[in-house]
Amino acid sequence: MESPATITVSLDLETRRRLSAAAKGTGRSEEDLVREALHYYLDLQESHSKAIGVAMEEPMNGTATHASHEDVMAWMSSWGSDKKQGPPTLS
Repeated sequence: MESPATITVSLDLETRRRLSAAAKGTGRSEEDLVREALHYYLDLQESHSKAIGVAMEEPMNGTATHASHEDVMAWMSSWGSDKKQGPPTLS
């Protein structure tokens, strides 16, 4: 197992106050909370990047579905009217 690396982070006073309050409220160290928050943030960013990569690949390989701009605008323009349309058909 790798030995832990140390980094230094400068926090604004409000963030530091919130971190301190969270640590006291949970009975955990500030270090544990920062480590957990960083893991969560990185997991989320990696998930988003992967989803964006998949979404960007679909139009390139012809598997994406879509509706035309005109169909979407006609549908949205019907909102709140007596002649509300259903959502456009995807192709």
